Amino acid sequence: MTLTLETRAPILVLIAQFNPAIFNPEWVARFLFDKSEGDSMEIQMLEMVSEADQSVLQMTFFEGVGIGVSPGRTELFAVDSAPETFERVARILLKMFEVSICGQLVNICNIPIRLLQF
Repeated sequence: MTLTLETRAPILVLIAQFNPAIFNPEWVARFLFDKSEGDSMEIQMLEMVSEADQSVLQMTFFEGVGIGVSPGRTELFAVDSAPETFERVARILLKMFEVSICGQLVNICNIPIRLLQF
């Protein structure tokens, strides 16, 4: 299956110290999508090269939401502009903060949660 993005830029960029090693497909499926072992899920891997500085970003797409994590930067992409895809991105963002606040992902202090309303 060919993956086509309607946008060339991420729809959301987080500047935070998330641990890129944690964001493997199994962890993302379990903690961000609430999948149990044995549940099926569409996953696609993609490697993108920046034209500006030739840096490489590895992204994994889970059910239409792309997640790219590098030191100091996390990008979320939507494969299309359907409202349900944007809702999925919003849910994933909130799950990332929920998991991080529990101390599993990153140490973030003073997160303005009230600003995360969609």
